Amino acid sequence: MTAIGERPVSVTWALCIAFERPLHFSVITLLIVGLGVKRFRPGAKPFEKTLVPALNRYYQPRSSLLRTAFFWYSIRTTQCACPGIEAFLPIFAHMCVTMLQYDKSAELEARQTTQNGLSLPPILAYVLSSFSSLVWALASIFALSNARVSTGTVCSSELATFYAQLCMCALDAVILTLIARMRSRETESDSDATDNLATAFIFAGICGIVLAVPSWLSDSGFFLAFRIGLGDLVRLLVDSTVAALGVLCGISMLRDFSPTTVALLVSEVGLFGFLVPRFRFATPLSHDAEIQVGQGALLAAVFAAVLWRIAVPASHSPHSHAAGTGLKWLFNCHVGAVVLTVLCATLTPSRPTGQPLFEAVEQLVASAKTAKEAWLLQAGASKSLGSAVAEYKRRYNMVPPPNFDKWYEFATRAGSPVMDDFDQIYNDVLPFWGVEPAVLRGRTAHLLEHPTLEMGGMRIQGGKVYQSPHIPGTHRWMAEALERMIEPFAKWLPDMVLAINLADECRVAVPFEEMQYLKARAKATTSRLSQASTEKSLVPDTLLEKSAVRKWASDFPEPTTRRTRPGSLTSPYFTNNIRKQIFYDWLAATCPPTSPARNTHWWDWSTLCTSCLAPHSLPVTIAEPPGSASRSGLILSNATLARDPCHQPDLAYLDGFTLSPAAMVSTRTLFPVFSQARVGGFADLLIPSPWDFADKSPYKPDEDREWEAKENGLYWRGTGSDGFAAHGAWAGFLRARLVHEAYEQQHRLELSPSSDLRVNVSFVGDISKCDAGDCATQLATFSRWGTAVSSNTSSLQGAPTPDDIPTKLPSALPFEENWRFRHLMDMDGAGFSGRFRSFLQSCSLPYRAALFHAWYDERVFSWVDYVPVDVRLGDGFWGVLKYLAGVLDQDNEIGDKAGAGQGPRTARKIAEQGRDWASKALRKEDMQVYLFRLLLEWGRVVSDDRETMMYDDAETTRP
Repeated sequence: MTAIGERPVSVTWALCIAFERPLHFSVITLLIVGLGVKRFRPGAKPFEKTLVPALNRYYQPRSSLLRTAFFWYSIRTTQCACPGIEAFLPIFAHMCVTMLQYDKSAELEARQTTQNGLSLPPILAYVLSSFSSLVWALASIFALSNARVSTGTVCSSELATFYAQLCMCALDAVILTLIARMRSRETESDSDATDNLATAFIFAGICGIVLAVPSWLSDSGFFLAFRIGLGDLVRLLVDSTVAALGVLCGISMLRDFSPTTVALLVSEVGLFGFLVPRFRFATPLSHDAEIQVGQGALLAAVFAAVLWRIAVPASHSPHSHAAGTGLKWLFNCHVGAVVLTVLCATLTPSRPTGQPLFEAVEQLVASAKTAKEAWLLQAGASKSLGSAVAEYKRRYNMVPPPNFDKWYEFATRAGSPVMDDFDQIYNDVLPFWGVEPAVLRGRTAHLLEHPTLEMGGMRIQGGKVYQSPHIPGTHRWMAEALERMIEPFAKWLPDMVLAINLADECRVAVPFEEMQYLKARAKATTSRLSQASTEKSLVPDTLLEKSAVRKWASDFPEPTTRRTRPGSLTSPYFTNNIRKQIFYDWLAATCPPTSPARNTHWWDWSTLCTSCLAPHSLPVTIAEPPGSASRSGLILSNATLARDPCHQPDLAYLDGFTLSPAAMVSTRTLFPVFSQARVGGFADLLIPSPWDFADKSPYKPDEDREWEAKENGLYWRGTGSDGFAAHGAWAGFLRARLVHEAYEQQHRLELSPSSDLRVNVSFVGDISKCDAGDCATQLATFSRWGTAVSSNTSSLQGAPTPDDIPTKLPSALPFEENWRFRHLMDMDGAGFSGRFRSFLQSCSLPYRAALFHAWYDERVFSWVDYVPVDVRLGDGFWGVLKYLAGVLDQDNEIGDKAGAGQGPRTARKIAEQGRDWASKALRKEDMQVYLFRLLLEWGRVVSDDRETMMYDDAETTRP
């Protein structure tokens, strides 16, 4: 066993694009192997016989083709896979050699006196080899299973995946044995079988392509099959070539070594030289887990040494003496690697596994409180109009827009606690300063001309607000809420037209390089504004887009034809990405060229990517009751950074929006789209949500309970609205993973009678937004879980019978049901969650897992107003919940009672702080203050006179 560094392994395995496209990888590898065998022949004479019986009956093509199918299925359901099952390859190869009996007697005779100098009776050698192979496999699986840290991805086909892995391993053994038999016949007949072997591989590759065609006929299947960038294609070809070279080496070795020996070499290098270091360095394991991994690996190493010791060359090998020498060197290398690894593990200081959970939580709470207090001092420092103007100039290096005094008066009258810190508005608007006003007006008109883009028009003219008559009735409530939000200050706004995003998903993702160019132009423009220039920088008509508009139209544009065919768009600037993975093409493109998102793919959605969490997480040790092993985990320490996708390539498969959005019509051009929320990297302009302003999820104080009267439990109800379920993609969606992990956590809690914490999490209502097959699988999976966690009885104990499994999900409950519980979970849906503001207003403690960024995120602080949760969930999140609910305080395995009872007190304190802050900074008046300031800035940006439009503060009295 060899110790390999973290970076090379992660790049080679978990970030390898070959496993992201297993069918492509398998087919290309088979074709390269076939061509390689045909080109580089190990034999000296042409094959003079017709076709060997194995080829006549298509043993080799059949095996390779089936192996490809099982490999594809195992990779697609890797969350259900058994780690290390490839360790069964040596014993399977041993069984194949025995059953085929093509050289059994010769090999047994050879075992009486092996090339390693060990003399054994043939039967004893055979039994020892079989026993050692079996123990090697079981010990390897034990080590790998304890080293793996999963992401909670839902597994709905555990047995099917396990059997697929076993079949794949058995087929590998069959292929090894058949190739070895062909090589033995080459030696016996002094012939060359490479033509037939090459034909078999090429034939299997072609068959793989043919059989994959039906799955490619669907829209999403075609997209997955053929939408691949040049860089990814090059990496895929490199990976396939490397794999093909390994296969060719194995074919060459089978001339002189037995299939069992080759299988042992492949599985040992593949598992312990490749996978174990990945798990070991991927996350800090707890002390108990490290001991279990070490014990399993050491046991596997001992029995692998036995297998190497009794290994013999192939009985038909023409170079048996040289092969025997090679076996001696392999045995010595194995022993040396094991000794070196043990010495390194013994002498190297173990990495710290993180501070105790309760210490980490209390430390984060204290530091977050200090940070918020410092932010409040500068966010609301201005106590007069003059100081507000001066602070604006200092922060943004330009003069405020006209009517800034009216905004200040409005904000003061509303009692806004935030008067100065509107950096989010500045950053949202900044890139649009790099686009000419006429172009922005033209792009706004373009958005409203195409109904397929699902935009609603709002016009502010002469101090009044008008709604577009073309807004669908299903979304008229949004326009009405926005109109009510704007009306109190509309008379102070310049004329403008707004394109409001009626969909939940964000729309505008400008590539990083273009965004940097726009921001550079924008800063040049605003610098002229800061100098109070009286000269305008005009762009000739010939340099403007054809759609540029010199002034706002007096009426809303008439919509064009809705669509020519289902799913088509009439706008050339937008692309329909419904049900397609968007992370690599859209989110990653907005990141810097050197970022992990631009340079790596993390395909393994079953294994935690710690390097993705490291920038925004804190490692902790999670105590468990006596008799249970302590665990390690990661808790979220920086919620703002956690929403940045640029260092998190694993998000491609762990969120419904990035993996398979239910509705996603987007553009790479900087269009002025006003949205309720956006994911990091997108450039939509954020506005306060009409959902919140219209009280769609209202908080009614008279329906709430005091903290002491609430149940000590985590509560969530909802639907799988965070993506479209197709091709099994739903298993990685955030909401599905929460329901999955909640089911397991509730089962563990029921086994601990001393705990009063309950996890009450379930999907409700109808399952929608899914293909027929995925809908059926979700119903079968979540209906049982939903009923189990909804019940207060121990329904999880014992395996359910078919009669116990319901045929539908639980019914939805009233929204006020949330107020029964102390701990409330909030997550993204198709867009941002509409519950978070109500949860903050309540007497409960909200936990928030979100990628979507809303208008209030710059003023709401994690660990002060709510508990942040990483979208990967995991042991860290559940450990925090148990600590704040008082479970871990009862039996603190660390042996220090300093945290006893502190968790529930901290939970209540955060809940009270969040409630108090929401009553001051998240009111409807605060939404209006924010939108008033945003529209003042926007009115200047879209005006031809923007470089001379500024607030005249000549008469302002400074303090």
